[in-house]
Amino acid sequence: MLRMLAVAAILTGGAPTPAPPAEAPCITRKQIADISVVTMASMVETSRNACRPHLPATAFLATTAGTDFSGRLRAEARLRLSSAITGVTRMAETGGMTPEMLRGFGEQGLAEGTGAEMSAFLNPAICGDINEIAEISAELSPDQMGRFFGAFGSLIDNVLRALPPGLLAPGGIPIPPPPPGARPASYHLLRTEPTSAPAAPSTPPRPFVCRTGE
Repeated sequence: MLRMLAVAAILTGGAPTPAPPAEAPCITRKQIADISVVTMASMVETSRNACRPHLPATAFLATTAGTDFSGRLRAEARLRLSSAITGVTRMAETGGMTPEMLRGFGEQGLAEGTGAEMSAFLNPAICGDINEIAEISAELSPDQMGRFFGAFGSLIDNVLRALPPGLLAPGGIPIPPPPPGARPASYHLLRTEPTSAPAAPSTPPRPFVCRTGE
């Protein structure tokens, strides 16, 4: 649209008006919820098929209960796929992929039987943990699952908004010295000078959830 307006201005003899700076994109809590449900549905079905050879017959993902849970979650995810794609395109680099291409990848991830080829990269210990996560997740409805991740994303956004300006910017506010006494190992690591060349400056995290009135 902006390109068409510039061409029209040139053709009529006027200089094109500079376009206003683009607003930073944001994502709604519903889109976070939809992305989460689609992602979980794909992960559960992929794990169900990849882990089947590594799980006992009584494990949740190896039983009918696991199959039914995956089916219900994938059915709900298909209803949310369009919204999830919109959210992804607003918040992430898509490498030139169009929404149609993203939809194709999303539908492929939601197909029954996907993930079986990943079995060779897993083992019983990993699959045992995955099975437990899936079994716990099955206690939530898709709506509850979406609301959980939506609220979690909103919490992160609110924390970012509450931080002092410049805190997370490259070269921003330095970490204050620790109080007298023992120094926790994690705090010491944060203050240790890097042994390699510093990373190139990057864009600091910023608020990303759409808020009313913004």
